[in-house]
Amino acid sequence: MPEDEELIYNDASSSAIPKGDKSDADLSVKEEVVDEYELDEYTKIRIVRSSMATSFGGSLQYVVDTPQPSEAEKEVLEVVRRWFIEEYPRPELDIDKMAIVIEEAIEKFAPRILRKRLKLKRKERIDEAVIDRIKYMARRDIVGFGKLEPMLKDPNIEDIHVLGIGKPVFVWHRMYENLPTNVFFVEPEDLERHLQKMMLTTGKFVSLSRPIVDGTLPMGYRINVVHSVVSELGTAITIRKYKEIPFTVIDLVRFGTLTPELVGFLWVAMENKRSVFIVGETAAGKTTLLNAVATLIPLNMKVVVIEEVREIRLPHPNSVFMVTREGVETLGKVTLYDLVKTSLRQRPDYIIVGEIRGEEAYVLLQAISLGHGGLGTMHAEGVEAAVRRLMAPPMNIPPYLMQLLDVIVHVSKVRVGRKISRYVLTAAEISHIDPETKEPELNVIYKVSVDEQEGAKLERFAPEASITLRKISEIRGLSIDTLINKVRRRADFIRRLALENPPYEEAVLRLTNYMD
Repeated sequence: MPEDEELIYNDASSSAIPKGDKSDADLSVKEEVVDEYELDEYTKIRIVRSSMATSFGGSLQYVVDTPQPSEAEKEVLEVVRRWFIEEYPRPELDIDKMAIVIEEAIEKFAPRILRKRLKLKRKERIDEAVIDRIKYMARRDIVGFGKLEPMLKDPNIEDIHVLGIGKPVFVWHRMYENLPTNVFFVEPEDLERHLQKMMLTTGKFVSLSRPIVDGTLPMGYRINVVHSVVSELGTAITIRKYKEIPFTVIDLVRFGTLTPELVGFLWVAMENKRSVFIVGETAAGKTTLLNAVATLIPLNMKVVVIEEVREIRLPHPNSVFMVTREGVETLGKVTLYDLVKTSLRQRPDYIIVGEIRGEEAYVLLQAISLGHGGLGTMHAEGVEAAVRRLMAPPMNIPPYLMQLLDVIVHVSKVRVGRKISRYVLTAAEISHIDPETKEPELNVIYKVSVDEQEGAKLERFAPEASITLRKISEIRGLSIDTLINKVRRRADFIRRLALENPPYEEAVLRLTNYMD
């Protein structure tokens, strides 16, 4: 049997480092499989304990087992790639249509090339499984994003980090945290090809004159690129993944991230156009929580969403989504500040800012003082740290405006056993700010403690002491007891829904149609 034929008919475990490369020796180690699962018919993911992982930090490694093309298969793929470029130099096709066109080309070219390379006789048939395997690799490498495609498809991966040339791609796994992979970019040209394909789909371009770029991939994932001109080890790429179908508050209750009681409280706050800021460290789950809480805003309200990169998804029919824009010097540049300012002319019930970090905070707090609802996230280690950051440059929020902010929710990632979980640790209100020391006095209405073995335990939930509910009582003319009963009824409703675990569309429908 010819050597190529053996390669075609037998899948090979993937190593993204070419054979003969010095780094290949690093992967020839004994492995203890900790976990494994399949992404599709051809790709398996293994979480292994290996010396290679230790050499790059940590004790675990994320291993992608996926077909690698033989020489004959490479020839087929290259012929199809060249044909596609010549036939569709500027393809006006979506991804699904591209896949169909390429599969048709494989049906056309593959049999002739394989027969020639494998020296098959005229009556010998090419196994359909071989053709299917080539189609898979074509979808992955030509239509998809090549080496990064399995990680982009893995629902357990939250972040992908390409650090440059000769270093493993790292991933953040929702079960095992930060892991090195067996995927490398050895040649600068290979990394550049992957980069340009991703940039093409975002509609943006990275260059010597524009070395730092943020964009959004077709599946809605955020990508940050730092060009090799300022990144010493080669172009650095960070991809932040988001679920195509967002989590609802019901999902987060099921995960233990927050309790039905807190959902009930935030629900009453949302329908009365109160302001809520969600704070936490990097990758704490702030945007996920914001997206879930935002579904509690009544559907008859107008919502304006302002972001640097599109991440938030809402079911509201009367929604406006705006993103910042870079320009040449000041020409054509649109900042968060500009967008928050212009949103006030659109008569919104709610203004949502994806991440608050600068002077836009002042305009947002001014909008809140005028009766608009406000929702946003910001980086901070806790509620007090968030208040201090808001009052410091470049935000410079004065104390009288700070006290108009209703609720600050602190979410954090915590290790429980061998897993990382997210929990809302605190929800607090600002009852007073010392005019001299500018130290905040907080009214904590919700607090949980986390045991490393057992998870979160509710320590305090005191809606009767809430300043926010008192404000709603004064504005609406409702008694505090009436509002507290609303909170409790909705907490019971959320608890029942969490047990039923309805799909996203049904969950949103039942939340938005709920009547006290």
